[in-house]
Amino acid sequence: MAHSREHCNKKPSLQTILSVVGRHFRVSIIDLQSARRDRPTAWARQCYCLLARELTGLSYHRIAMSIGNRDHSTVIYAVETARDRLDIDEGYAELYRSCARDLGVLL
Repeated sequence: MAHSREHCNKKPSLQTILSVVGRHFRVSIIDLQSARRDRPTAWARQCYCLLARELTGLSYHRIAMSIGNRDHSTVIYAVETARDRLDIDEGYAELYRSCARDLGVLL
């Protein structure tokens, strides 16, 4: 599913994206950066990875370092999983859109 995005030229920081995603998903930043694998934390982390990749253009490696020094392949998998979930889970898609709006992105 292709998502068109318009946003201001200023890219949000990874810390800002973490804060916004944590607030919307009701997951702490500490949990987002931890090894926790429960569904709410995993889904929030996947959303974070997708937003971080799309809004900052940073490398998978750099994003992985921001969530607990994970391997870059973890971020690749998270981005793919989040994109797939957007197509099939309207609740998840709405949380994603809410995060994006708070980050100044128009979907």
